Amino acid sequence: MADKRLLIVGGAGLVGRALMAEARRRDHIILATHRRNAAPDTVYLSLPNDESSRKIVSEFKPDWILFAAGMSWVDGCEADRKSCYDQNVKAPLELLRVSPSVNLVYFSSEYVFDGRKGPYSERARINPLSAYGKCKAEAESRILELSPGSLVVRTTVVYGSEGQRKNFLYQVLSNAQSGKEMSVPVDQVSSPTYVRDLAAACLDLVERKKSGIFHIAGSEVMDRFSFAKLICDVFQVNSLFIKPVKSGDLDQLAPRPLRAGLKIDKLERTISFRMSTPKQGLLRSMEDLCLKDYSMVSATMSL
Repeated sequence: MADKRLLIVGGAGLVGRALMAEARRRDHIILATHRRNAAPDTVYLSLPNDESSRKIVSEFKPDWILFAAGMSWVDGCEADRKSCYDQNVKAPLELLRVSPSVNLVYFSSEYVFDGRKGPYSERARINPLSAYGKCKAEAESRILELSPGSLVVRTTVVYGSEGQRKNFLYQVLSNAQSGKEMSVPVDQVSSPTYVRDLAAACLDLVERKKSGIFHIAGSEVMDRFSFAKLICDVFQVNSLFIKPVKSGDLDQLAPRPLRAGLKIDKLERTISFRMSTPKQGLLRSMEDLCLKDYSMVSATMSL
């Protein structure tokens, strides 16, 4: 397999960092970008911005663009629909327009579904409820129309070690450390996804030149409250600070797909890689955090 030149847009985030690590492990040539949160091994890229996009693509000459950027705060997207559209639809389309011969990996979400009959396969009818979900759905369609060789990866509840400490795993551990009560919905069902699995499976698809829509998600469906409790069990902390609630009690601005989750049969038929269960992913996350974020882990586990 020849080394590929991979432009990773959003290299400072959770998914972007995992993609960078996995791509390096496979000896691919990478260039990673950031917009707000700089990292030592990323370069600044302003999106949407035609001139900036054209310059970085023409200089690096990527074989693939992996778009791991975008606005992922669902309630923020509901409040600011223009920014949601600019970052989740306009930006990846701009990259394709300035590099029509380069295929793109677009990271989408289970939020393209309405959450009434999950878990969903790639063939299931989409019906997004929120501004975030609607933007993801539009981007999926337009990207594959503009670039049929591109790849849409739907994923959900991605967790693992990251410098910005923003994903759900860190939220639970941070509240465990502080003792602050945390309200977690019992009726939001999903497929928790270990970030290093997501990166490895994604690059397997890229190396096999796969296109179209693939679901890459954890191998088990679980409600958010049960996942929070499992985090506490694995990290050996008291879970009394977690309060089970219904989604309607959380006053969330954007509607959530409640009975969601993603089926990964197509992925398993295509590659030999097997996605972790939530417990397996959390155990591996503990190992990662002990290496990269020992202070948080040791403080949490001493409670």
